[in-house]
Amino acid sequence: MIGRSMISRGMDRFGRTLAAAAVLVGASTLGGCITQGEYDEQIRNAENFQLLYQDLLGYVDELEAELARERVETVTPTEAAVLIPLADGPDAAELEARKAALEARIAALDGGLGALTAIDVEGGYGFALAENIVFDSGRAELRDEGRELLVSLARQIAGEEFDTIWVRGHSDAMPVRRAETLERFPHGNLQLSAARAVEVAAAMIEEGGLPTAKVMVSGFGPTRPIADNGSAEGRAQNRRVEIFVIQAGEDADQRGGL
Repeated sequence: MIGRSMISRGMDRFGRTLAAAAVLVGASTLGGCITQGEYDEQIRNAENFQLLYQDLLGYVDELEAELARERVETVTPTEAAVLIPLADGPDAAELEARKAALEARIAALDGGLGALTAIDVEGGYGFALAENIVFDSGRAELRDEGRELLVSLARQIAGEEFDTIWVRGHSDAMPVRRAETLERFPHGNLQLSAARAVEVAAAMIEEGGLPTAKVMVSGFGPTRPIADNGSAEGRAQNRRVEIFVIQAGEDADQRGGL
């Protein structure tokens, strides 16, 4: 901690520096001719003042370093709470049962299209939609088979108890270059990913019966890849829309890491 003694030392040093400055100012305002000795004395005073000034700057650096250490070492109650693991989370058997149920649901909905993939979501469950089934390249309009799949999925979710649906659009890291795509999405992948998420959410609300008030939409562009953008296969995996279903009764702290 920065205590009274450190502050007192700082004030003493600052006072000495100010005093030296006052002496120099007084000397510099003397009128008339000066002797070589007087000139040499003023030079020495100026050099002393420079040393004192550097000393003061060094002390300021010490204070700033001490403050920085205190900021790093101080942990607020909120920050500490984040580090505490949840004690009542599901055990391995429950997680395996939920995963099996989700995969069975996907198999029934997907019909062999390969459009849906299960996602582990704390406090609920989720799906990833493959781009090539739901959208044409560089476009945000839903393909017919993608729309049909989303409506079926939404109707199933609407019959359950849930708190929130979070629709999240993602892209690969390749810049948008085609003129027609840039005309529709001048802000590139971020805008494209957001537009796709909006279209997915709109279909699930308007045709699938999900309540608007419980649906959130986000576009992340290329910022959250799940595969290597250096390969065509990896880029295809990154071009996706995720649907997170947060089940009723899960509090905000458990959803914070999604």
